[in-house]
Amino acid sequence: MLLIKNATIHNGKKQIFKNTDILVKNGIISSIGKNIHIQAEVIDATNKVVIPGFIDPLNVYGTRGLFRENDGSENTDPILPQMDIIYSMDQDGMNFQELYTYGITSSGITPGPQNVMGGQMGVFKTYGRNPYKMLIKEKVGMAVNLTNAPKNLYGKRSVMPMTRMGVFALFESAIKKAMEYDSEKDYDAKCEALMPVINGEMPIFVSCYTKMEMKSTEHMLKQFPKIKVVYVGAYGIDRDFEPVKTKKSPLILGDLTSAMSSINQHINFEDIEDMMNDGAVIACGNAGEYYASGKENLLWNALLWHKGGVSAENVLSAITYNPAKILGVDDRVGTIEIGKDADIAIWSNNPITTYNAQLVAIYQNGENLLTKEKYRSCW
Repeated sequence: MLLIKNATIHNGKKQIFKNTDILVKNGIISSIGKNIHIQAEVIDATNKVVIPGFIDPLNVYGTRGLFRENDGSENTDPILPQMDIIYSMDQDGMNFQELYTYGITSSGITPGPQNVMGGQMGVFKTYGRNPYKMLIKEKVGMAVNLTNAPKNLYGKRSVMPMTRMGVFALFESAIKKAMEYDSEKDYDAKCEALMPVINGEMPIFVSCYTKMEMKSTEHMLKQFPKIKVVYVGAYGIDRDFEPVKTKKSPLILGDLTSAMSSINQHINFEDIEDMMNDGAVIACGNAGEYYASGKENLLWNALLWHKGGVSAENVLSAITYNPAKILGVDDRVGTIEIGKDADIAIWSNNPITTYNAQLVAIYQNGENLLTKEKYRSCW
């Protein structure tokens, strides 16, 4: 058992508890309160800030990089909803990133961004020896990209899509074909994979960056009212964007730290703050046009949000509770609450409000990864 004593807890739901203890049993938060006394390993968190482990809502960690070629994007067909990212996840590739050293304990992992439909996403812990034990939940969403990326890839091959019209036409055609699909007549892997989408059981995570792409996506999806949508990137967001404003659809705002991005990134953070205060579910993302950023970038983006005018508690929710909710794993992670996984970060100060904050300890399932990795021996 683990007992964190006298902490200032920010629980991810905009609630703050001072001089409060957290008891962890078997990797799960079992009790939260003042003056808990029990035989356990005691961690003194006096004058420390304790927050949930961060959640990177969307990235490609563990599916591409130093250890092998890109396994995250099957670039042979622009419509591949039957692809499942869990079969590309390499725990060594994930561990090599050491995401936990910047407080990230979970991440949504998606097929790469170059297909109109890239496949099915999963949510993983950011440290482990077995990808299927790191897996929190599979098939959490369908990756869709309605930006320039598919036409940039396939247009060079002189195949569809070569234009924005082609991108949207392929998406619409795939959905309509799945809606008419009868598995008893003829099996089709693509249509089968889209059944949860058209039935409203699996959301589509749609990359659409500019205001025009967002409006076009909104217009296209009006004919498919059952389909649940998460807008990704969404640099054209403002307080008048109806799907988010009315709380119908969540949004993952993309990476704002890249100086080389071609996307207009002039975000009105006052709109973000107002929308979140009104109940819109918005997460802070770490992925831009290429779905790959360093471990530091999620926190850097959070700091930019706060610098731009978003309150510290809203920013924290945007990298903890909101991404967990969007990914459908808020029953396990994203907040410091009884019954949740003990994915807990102890900081010397609030990392959202000051650069002078150091990560003191980072727990995943109640295990301090900083200590574990410092003294690791073999796999």
